[in-house]
Amino acid sequence: MLAKQWLKNAMDVMNTIESSQMENIQKAALVMADTIEKKRWVHTFGCGHATLPIEEMYPRIGGFVGFHPMIELPLTFFTNVVGGMSVQQFVFLERVEGYGNEIMKGWNFDKNDCIWMFSHTGINAVNIDVALEARSKGMKVIVYGSAAEAEGKRPGTVAAKRCLNWQILWWTPVSRPMMPLCP
Repeated sequence: MLAKQWLKNAMDVMNTIESSQMENIQKAALVMADTIEKKRWVHTFGCGHATLPIEEMYPRIGGFVGFHPMIELPLTFFTNVVGGMSVQQFVFLERVEGYGNEIMKGWNFDKNDCIWMFSHTGINAVNIDVALEARSKGMKVIVYGSAAEAEGKRPGTVAAKRCLNWQILWWTPVSRPMMPLCP
């Protein structure tokens, strides 16, 4: 049955993450807990599909206090295939060097804050800009993504940096964790 195979494959992915990343997950959790204990923010950022976990951080009844979702609408709303705010504009913006720096100007940060970034490969300019700007402010940077997907890909910046090369606390080695789960 296809449903059982999907569930088995999903559990295999979770087991791989648990067996290979638990130490890093615990380190990231400690950084976040320390930040919140100091009454500071755990900022969260991602673009494209990586905004989905960011949207889950919005405070609501019963939610976690201390997380600040940084949503940049042009990097989030890309459901139009053609026309205004379509995929073409989104892909262009996520690759523009300096755009992430402009995003960061919209908030006040503190060296006791941290940022939890979500990026599939960590090679797009906007993510690199945001992470580098956070580090320049003394913030700890945690990135969730796929080291396997980043391998061999050239960063889209003149600086030729990629999130994977930074002092990352958590980076899952699982390639495309939910795809393909079906044979």
